[in-house]
Amino acid sequence: MTRRTPAPARIVALLVLLAVALGACVPGAVPDRDRTAIVLGVPADRLVPGAADGLHERLRDADTGFSFVSNVRARFLEVRRGLVDGSVAPGAARIARTTGAGLAVTIESTTLVREIVDADRPRPLQRTTVQLEVAILAADDARELARLAGPRLRHERRIDGSELPDLGDDPAVAALRDRSLDELAPRVADELRNLAPVTGSSGE
Repeated sequence: MTRRTPAPARIVALLVLLAVALGACVPGAVPDRDRTAIVLGVPADRLVPGAADGLHERLRDADTGFSFVSNVRARFLEVRRGLVDGSVAPGAARIARTTGAGLAVTIESTTLVREIVDADRPRPLQRTTVQLEVAILAADDARELARLAGPRLRHERRIDGSELPDLGDDPAVAALRDRSLDELAPRVADELRNLAPVTGSSGE
C-alpha cells in the first residue's frame, strides 16, 4: 500500500518551494560584499598620516550606498600586505576580497613635498605642497572604476630651527590633508553612490 504524505505537510513543502522561487526572482538581491568597501592608504612606504582614516570617516558619514570595513582592520592589512609600486592595485583588491568587500578605495599622495626656505634665518620658512588622489578598484579583478585627483595645495609657515618635524607630527601636512579630503570626499561619495547596488545602504 502506498503511503500518502499528509495534506498539511504537502502544503508546507509547496509554500517553501514557492518562497525559494520568488526569492530567486527578486531584483537587486545582491551579496553583502557588493555593498561593502574598504579604504586603504597606499603605497605602504609613503603613506600620508591620517589620510585613509580621514577619508573613511567622511565616507562613512556620507550617503554612499556602502558600508565600510573597520579602520583598525584596514590599517593593519594595508601595511602587512606591503602595498608598494606595482602591487598596489592587485594587493588592494586582494585585501578587499579577504575582508568581504566588493570595492577597494585607495588614497595616496601624488605630491608630498616639504622644504626649508631661508635656512640661515633665525626662523626659517617651511614650504609644504600636497596633492592627494583616490582610486576606486573592483575587488574581483583590480579593475580601476574611477580615479579622482584632489587640489594641489601649498602651505607656508615659520618654524623654530632648521629641522623639519616628523611627518606624522607636521601640522602643515595635517592641515593640507584635511583641506584636500574636504574637497575630495564628496566627489568620492558621488562615485560610490553611482556604483552602489540599488539595495545598498549607507555606511555604518
